[in-house]
Amino acid sequence: MKPTVCCAIAAALAATCCPGAEAQTRSRADLEFGGLVMGGQPGFVMGATGWVNDHSGVVVRGFVVPGFSKIEGNIRGFETLYHYRRFLGDFEINLGAGLMYLTGQESAVAGSPTVPRDRWSGWLSRGDLLVGRRLLKRLGVKAGLGTRNYIDDTDYIVRFTIVVPLGKQ
Repeated sequence: MKPTVCCAIAAALAATCCPGAEAQTRSRADLEFGGLVMGGQPGFVMGATGWVNDHSGVVVRGFVVPGFSKIEGNIRGFETLYHYRRFLGDFEINLGAGLMYLTGQESAVAGSPTVPRDRWSGWLSRGDLLVGRRLLKRLGVKAGLGTRNYIDDTDYIVRFTIVVPLGKQ
């Protein structure tokens, strides 16, 4: 099994079994870092959410997926989403919509310069459904499923992040 999937499963089990866990604090900002699986390939994600009030916020994340495919090579990019959150018992539910910018990078061809060159880039629409749970006073986890939508196709993104809440609403 891929390492990112194993980590996501372990974190989900820890979040559901940990007796002292509680919902994320109603913070002013959340720092997040972790992993994702996009197009069947594991990658890394890091970003922040600024919460305007208890329920509305703006998310900005950067990500990289090395070795996405032999044709496209590495991809990297950033995303900006509006997130709506609700607290249900010990859990925080986030629903988001926004845009993702991707840049694909192909490997250098034999006999040409060894510096990789950009192959393509573009904007895609995005959606998120994340479930979070606080494990410690200033540490939590969020995991969920997202989509990236092409003109005629949809791809799914599995995400797991460690969350550090900052400030209080």
